[in-house]
Amino acid sequence: MLVPQLEFQEKTVKKAVAKACRELNLNAADLNYKVISYGSSGIFGLVGSRTAKIQVTVPNTERDENPDEIHPIESIETDLTPTERKDPSVPASKENIESDSGVSEQISLPEAAEYGQSFLHHVVDAITPVTDINRTEDTNKISYEVIGGNSAILIGKHGQTLEALQFLTERAVNRKRDQRVRVEVDVAGYQAKRRENLVDQATRMADKADQNGRPVTIGPMSPQDRRVIHMTLKPDPRVRTQSTGQGLIRKLTIYPKKRRKEKNRNR
Repeated sequence: MLVPQLEFQEKTVKKAVAKACRELNLNAADLNYKVISYGSSGIFGLVGSRTAKIQVTVPNTERDENPDEIHPIESIETDLTPTERKDPSVPASKENIESDSGVSEQISLPEAAEYGQSFLHHVVDAITPVTDINRTEDTNKISYEVIGGNSAILIGKHGQTLEALQFLTERAVNRKRDQRVRVEVDVAGYQAKRRENLVDQATRMADKADQNGRPVTIGPMSPQDRRVIHMTLKPDPRVRTQSTGQGLIRKLTIYPKKRRKEKNRNR
């Protein structure tokens, strides 16, 4: 005798199970199914999204399901383990980013820091094995330091991969917070070295703008790099800074301030 089977699809396995319960008018404890696809939202729903799919065996008076293939609802976990997440382009499931209702729960800074650490682990593990990730947090910033793994791959050309990791982690952390917190991800001290280079560059460009009396433009630059130069030159009385452009091609311009004493001399 053939046992009728139905398939249900949703964004997550948990939602697919709930949908099956509603349509079949069954309690969760009476629903037997196997997971065909766990599904994933990809990276913030932009890349590599897949729906979850389950196959439900319609219950009858004779329960002859194969226990190796049919899972009771209590045994299913909605979060994927790293071994179940084979696609490197899909580092984290949507359950890790938002609640099943689609409304983000507000969390404290320590909770956000721990959440970001777990998220970063999932993403980095898909790229290279990592020994550990250290974190520190203050009132408006969370810092993560990746220990171990292939630092060259994690940093990427001109720090582009590291910048992407930082962007994703910051988005994940602030997705559950009303008050935005800055996030910094560092690998092998790269951020500290880059910050030193940016401070030196800012000083040299400020000297050039002041000596020549003309604006000097640097870029395109990331928001984080622009911020370093803005903060470095903020106390400098000789120049002022301003970001120009839009999107990824946004640049930073250093303007020399007008010197009244020299103007009076020329008169």
